[in-house]
Formats: sequence, structure tokens, C-alpha cells
Amino acid sequence: MKHLWTEYIVPILWGMGIFLALVALWAGMKILVLGYFPVPTSSMRPSIVPGDVVFVNKLRLGPRTFRNLDFLDSDTIPVENIRLPGYGEIERNDVIVFNYPYADSWSKARFNYKAFYVKRCLGLPGDTLSIVNGFYKVAGCDLPLGNLRDQKRLSRTPLENLPLSISRADRPNGWTIKDFGPLYIPREGDTIVVDERNYEFYKRLIEWETGGEMTASQGKYCLDGHPVDRYVVKNDYYFVAGDNLFDSRDSRYWGLLQQEYIVGVVPFILYSKDRNGGGVRWDRFFKSLDL
Repeated sequence: MKHLWTEYIVPILWGMGIFLALVALWAGMKILVLGYFPVPTSSMRPSIVPGDVVFVNKLRLGPRTFRNLDFLDSDTIPVENIRLPGYGEIERNDVIVFNYPYADSWSKARFNYKAFYVKRCLGLPGDTLSIVNGFYKVAGCDLPLGNLRDQKRLSRTPLENLPLSISRADRPNGWTIKDFGPLYIPREGDTIVVDERNYEFYKRLIEWETGGEMTASQGKYCLDGHPVDRYVVKNDYYFVAGDNLFDSRDSRYWGLLQQEYIVGVVPFILYSKDRNGGGVRWDRFFKSLDL
């Protein structure tokens, strides 16, 4: 019996222990350090194409941990998370992965742990962003932003030649994907002024932070029935957009992205496979996403 124990059982137990430790280490790495996500859509063409799998660095901004997992059982339960310290900040033109805030409806932000988007960050907290004749501009910044090829194409396309669902010329403020803003992107502690030009964008973030309801009538704005023309912001926000300007639903449509929903930064494509049966795309392995 002793021979059986030392010869077979002890090595098996050691093997199981090592296996479980490796599983726990991998799970911890995926939660706190890195991740990878397959991309099914064309919204980031030409930088990212369907079939690409992107690598996500969670350490730059800092990994998220959740106070509880109640949101797994109900979409209506608010998410409480803590972001651990990172070693840097998100920069303009970084590609990021985030939980899409408007998976159910564009009218109200809600955390959806199953819905992940990948977009390029074009505006940071504290920036004032505009789109001028199709080109992204940030006040005080000379850095080219986003996919310039599509921006040049958009600048040459008359607005009337764009479908209404893309141009969004029906907005009360008259903003379109060709001429937009200027829009101030709030950071934590900022006092923002709500007016007819920015109401559509600030309404969503105020409702998300307060859990209340914003209404507008005859140029007056109310939060849960109480007049409001200024609001102190509690979080940092970002403006994100797809490189494929003509086929991406992003901050131009649904508004600003709260930092709380950001998973991490995407430095490169991990690997890629043609979804139409064309095999592995070896030329896309470890392809950088820098512009």
C-alpha cells in the first residue's frame, strides 16, 4: 500500500496541484493583466478586420475588479468596480476595448458584461473635440487623429449623398458626422454647462451618474423635475470612434464613454484567421495598431 501511495498517488496529487495552480494563474492573468478578444465586425477597417483577435493590455490604465457579481444575474443592478493603479494613461489614437454602454438602447447607459467593442480613442478627459468637414480636431492638439484616408473621403462627399442614418442630420443641434461640435469631454470634478447644443450628449452621462431622468422643454433642463443648467461630473470620459467612418456606431452617435467601462489598451493584433475559410492570415500576426 505504501509503495502504491508513493509510486502513483503522490505524483497524481502533485500533478493535479500544479494543474490547478496554472489554471488559477491563467485566470488571474486574464482578469488583471491581459486579455484577447475576437473582432467580428468591420467598424475598425482597415486597422482591424473581421477574424482578427486583438491582444488587450489591462495594466496601462489599471485592471478592474468588481465589488460583487450581482450584475451577472440582472441587467438592472448597478455595477460597482474598483480600478487598481496602472502604469500610465490612455492617449489619443490608442485602440481600446470596452464594455459597450448602449447594447440595449442608445437612450440609457447600462453595463453589459457580454458586450465588448473595440474603437480608437480620439478625445481625452478635458479635451474639446470637433469634426470639421470630416476631419477630427482637438483644440490645442496638432496630432492627426484617426483614419485620415476615410476622413479625406468624407470631406469630399456631399452630406446629401450620405444616408440619414449615417449623417444624423436630424439631430436638434444640427451636428452630423461631417460637421460636429465643438464638444467638451468632461473629466472628474468639472462643472459642465448644459445647453441645447450639448444636451443630447450630457443627458446620458448625467442620467448614468445620478440614476435620474433628464428632460428638456422650451430651452429649460430638469433632472428629476428640478431645474439644472450646470452639473459637477463625477467620472472621466472619452470620445471613441471606429477607423471605418462610414460603418461604425461610436461616440458620434451614442455619446461619451465612461472610464469605468474601459477594459484595456490594444497594442497589436495577436493573430488572425479568415472567417470565410481562407485560412490563417500570417501577415497579421502581432501587427501593430499604431497610426
